[in-house]
Order: sequence, then C-alpha cells, then structure tokens
Amino acid sequence: MQTFEARNGKSGRYAYPAAFALKHMAKDLRLANEAGVSPPIAESVNATYRHALESGLGELDLMAILRHLGGK
Repeated sequence: MQTFEARNGKSGRYAYPAAFALKHMAKDLRLANEAGVSPPIAESVNATYRHALESGLGELDLMAILRHLGGK
C-alpha cells in the first residue's frame, strides 16, 4: 500500500492510503472539462492536477496534491 504523509500544523503527520489515485482525479477533471462542466476555477484545478501527474505523483492518493502544492 502506498501512502502519502502530509504536514499539518495542528496535528503533525498523517498517512493517507492510496484509496483514489491522483491520476484518476486528473482524468475525471479532464472528462468534466470535455463535457462542458467548467466552473471558474476548473482551468486552474485541471492545470494543478496535470502538473502533479507529470511530476510523478499519479499513483499516489489524490491527497498527494498537498505535496505538489507545497513544492515537496
């Protein structure tokens, strides 16, 4: 089982089992965009997940987006 540890100011470290891989969230966001579902923030969210996927985080749980956003 793959895990992702995130730093949380109040509670320390947590491990997240890969229950829903980041690559699947990226795919769902892409499909929603292709279907015309595009709220104002959708383009930014799509780009963020796409970059995280390109950074090699696709197999980790979608919470790995925290690692990407934190630059780690």
